[in-house]
Amino acid sequence: MKHVRTFESFRNNKAVEPINEEFVLGLLKGALSKVMAAFGNTFKDMVNDFKNAFKEDDPNSIKGIIMTNFNQAVDGAQKNLNDKAVDEAGVTDMMNKMIDSLVGLATGIDKDIDTAVGKDKSAGAKAVAKAIILGSKEAAWAGIVGLLDPTKGKSGMKTTYKYSKMNYDLSLAKLPDLKTKKTAASKFLDNMQKDIQSQLDKEFSEEEIKKLYDDSMAKAKQGGGDEEILKAYGVETFDELIKKQVSYKRDDFDDNKKPEEQADMIATGELRKVDGDNLTIFNDKIKKEIKKEKADILAPAKVTGQEDLVKSLGDLKTKNADAIPKLNDIAKLYADPTANKAKIDAIEKELGA
Repeated sequence: MKHVRTFESFRNNKAVEPINEEFVLGLLKGALSKVMAAFGNTFKDMVNDFKNAFKEDDPNSIKGIIMTNFNQAVDGAQKNLNDKAVDEAGVTDMMNKMIDSLVGLATGIDKDIDTAVGKDKSAGAKAVAKAIILGSKEAAWAGIVGLLDPTKGKSGMKTTYKYSKMNYDLSLAKLPDLKTKKTAASKFLDNMQKDIQSQLDKEFSEEEIKKLYDDSMAKAKQGGGDEEILKAYGVETFDELIKKQVSYKRDDFDDNKKPEEQADMIATGELRKVDGDNLTIFNDKIKKEIKKEKADILAPAKVTGQEDLVKSLGDLKTKNADAIPKLNDIAKLYADPTANKAKIDAIEKELGA
């Protein structure tokens, strides 16, 4: 299905250089190289698309930018599908590669939007763009990726979309030869394009997009963005937090409430991996790895008396350094109060606590 860009002149402006290509699929070799190059290259110039087509007073302009790119990317893939190098395995794997490319787009899009509109104005646009691609739990929208493959979306919704990767695989598996598979694949993509736009318009309304945009901008103005969170941990990047304990939102955390009002909706764990916006955290309490995003990380809770303790330890180092190992042993007891209840009770009795 051929799509004509509403801002095609911006894309053909030779004076404007593409800036960020980090999220575009790396150099692909083999059967799908031309197909996926055509698909991925469409997204290479998102910076200038946002510079020229994004309107602060109309958050729904973001939908136009994302969908124009998406439709042209699919058109490019279809155009190259009949290349002789594309074999049966390539046709079968095409939908999976497209989905991975979209996930990559969402991972790298923050940098593009920051560059295009400025960090101080970008929070709302970033939230909406990623929600369109990956989904929004609040808006009950599965996202383009979530419709195509629920395991890779971020809404947590279980979908049975008729043009999903699973149905793509099933439809091709029935066909006898490469030629019919290519024809069916092209038709499948054509129908998916038409339907996914209507799904987006129906399930992620203009009102919901505006609400997400406004809420994200308001939250950014109140603080709590990446820079503020990292500052609270005393680091400059999330990579510096790897192997350190972080606080994160549990699934039922309410962004409309203050963290201190819902302490039971906050968990802690060791940050083990950073992959773009995606984080892997190990929760020692349940002995399980948790998948979260950077936006789910909270500043460490302020502990009453912490500053006094630091001061007291500093004084102790100067006046009686030999006592520090003993205090360390006591701290270890309090790290597991259930197992060490009797000893803690004895200590607190002596202190009159």
